[in-house]
Parts: sequence; C-alpha cells; structure tokens
Amino acid sequence: MCGFGVLVMLMQPFVRSRHFFTFLALIGTLAERLHPSPRQCTRAGFGGLVQSDSFSFFFRLLVGTVAFLVALAAGIPGARTLPFAEFYSLLLFATAGMGVLASAQELLTAFIGLEMSSISSYILRDTAAIR
Repeated sequence: MCGFGVLVMLMQPFVRSRHFFTFLALIGTLAERLHPSPRQCTRAGFGGLVQSDSFSFFFRLLVGTVAFLVALAAGIPGARTLPFAEFYSLLLFATAGMGVLASAQELLTAFIGLEMSSISSYILRDTAAIR
C-alpha cells in the first residue's frame, strides 16, 4: 500500500485525471489481497516484529475493504475531497499503517503503525473540516 501511495504522489505532476488516481488507489487496496491466506502460511517477518496470522489477515482484509469502498466513493464526481492525488495517497498510507498495527508483535512496531495511520487520518480529517 505504501508503494502505491508513493506512486500516486509521484504521478501527480504528470497526470491530471481523477479517474486515473481512483484506479491506482483501487488497485493499491486490492494489491494487499494478493498475499496468501493465513492457512497457507503463518510466519513472522522483519525479525519477528510483524506476524502474519489469521487475526492480522482478518483486520487487514477489513481495513482494506473499507479503504476500497472509500476510494470507490471518492471517485464519484460530486464528492468533495482534498485534491485527488493527496487524498488517495493519504488514504493508502493510513490503510498501510492500520495493517502494520494489526500485524504488530512488538510495542514499537504497534507505535509505528499507529503513527502512520493517525497522522494520515488527522491530515484527512483536518483538511475536510476546512472545506
């Protein structure tokens, strides 16, 4: 998800189509579902800092589905949001942070996931309140 968030930010100066960024955000939220299910592999990553198990799989699936629906709803032409590239990149970073938070095995990793999601969510909420 972070990769697609960075891709959206890098493509912003070159592409002005809202539909293109909506498509990238939808592909980014679907990309997380390409990982194998927890029945196929339950393993630790990054030296045991994150764990892929059924609990983390369920919450990453839940958060990814909600992010997909938000990206789909934000693609409607009448939706009032931030400039579209910033909105989609912040949405993808917040979703990635929630996925890290769900998979965390150490307190520091949970803190990093919480900060990723809370900073992005705060920016999204703060700019929505201005308009």
